[in-house]
Amino acid sequence: MKKFIKIFSICVVAIMTLSSCATKESRYNSGKEAMSSNNWDEAIECFSGNDYENSEELLSEAVKEKGMNEKSDSAFLKDMGVSLMKRYEKSEQKSTFDKTYPFIELTQIGKYKNADFYDPELKKLAGDYINGVELEIESFEKDVNYDQLKYYEGHAKRFKTLKALTDNYGFLKNNVDYMVNYYNMAEKEEKRYSAYKAVLEDLEKQFNKNPTAKNIENTLYYAIKIKNNTKYTYDMEVSYIFYDINECIVGTDTVNYYNIIAGRSYDLNVDFPVNANTYDIYYYSVDFDF
Repeated sequence: MKKFIKIFSICVVAIMTLSSCATKESRYNSGKEAMSSNNWDEAIECFSGNDYENSEELLSEAVKEKGMNEKSDSAFLKDMGVSLMKRYEKSEQKSTFDKTYPFIELTQIGKYKNADFYDPELKKLAGDYINGVELEIESFEKDVNYDQLKYYEGHAKRFKTLKALTDNYGFLKNNVDYMVNYYNMAEKEEKRYSAYKAVLEDLEKQFNKNPTAKNIENTLYYAIKIKNNTKYTYDMEVSYIFYDINECIVGTDTVNYYNIIAGRSYDLNVDFPVNANTYDIYYYSVDFDF
């Protein structure tokens, strides 16, 4: 009789253990199904207190997904993906840059600049990206052409942020066009900005030494001596404005200078109109082979 009771007790324990495992497994499977249908509350309930397989890991994921969907996180990633690819498609239709491109993105994601995010790191990245777009837009606020340095600063900031969004949040990782034209270009865009920064800052210092040359004599020819103090070889476009002795505008001219070699000094030659007395450089831009 005692032997029977002992065997019976072992069987009961075994049945209870099997029942418990079945319950944990069924809850686990139900939790995974809930996650696949974005039912985060049900998933959290199924994984909570469940030590079956990786329930604890999935619980953390479900809690995070719930927070990101209730706040601005998921909506931002979705809207940003749509607006970025709209910008890409628009740029593919034209062979030249259009300054309206940044507005395509800002129209859709600008609202997230001060939005409430669940994930503080994603909030920072969203702010960084929006700031990059804003810098691009601000670069076109000048009356003449655009501020190259500010534009490429914003450009580089966007690409750096995009890489972080893909690495940390899987942003558009399955989109081939995005991976080729954005994600894989981040390092190149950082180097491009560094090059523009070095060259434009070098030129700014030297051009400021010849602000308007108010005291030069009336002549048909003038040369500005500059030196390429950077490691980059570039082409440059310079726009001049000419004044007569009464400081009235008497003409403008745009001159291109090619293959300005790193470390070399050059004269930027410009022909003056007959009645010109002074000049000013009101715009210049540089170009590299990247």
